[in-house]
Amino acid sequence: KRQIPMRSICRMDKTIRQMERIGIKIHFHTPAGMFAWTDVGCDATLLAEKAMEQGYLLAPGSLFSPNQLPSTNMRFNVAAMADPGIMRFLEREIGK
Repeated sequence: KRQIPMRSICRMDKTIRQMERIGIKIHFHTPAGMFAWTDVGCDATLLAEKAMEQGYLLAPGSLFSPNQLPSTNMRFNVAAMADPGIMRFLEREIGK
């Protein structure tokens, strides 16, 4: 069984704390997991469209729903958020 390096876990924890400081509510995240289910407090599909314009790919919760209705839920790949630009984008768009 392959283990996740401690360095990666620490980086993911730091990312989760940054997201919380911005105002993103974390619904679910496992300490060694890649993904966090969150509530971004705004239309997640609209946020994902704005992110795409800036070159960032986000996954609104509606993508994972059979009816794909608008939602404030978003799934983040926490392991892939090393680019500081994504945090600046999120802070501009939803920061509190």
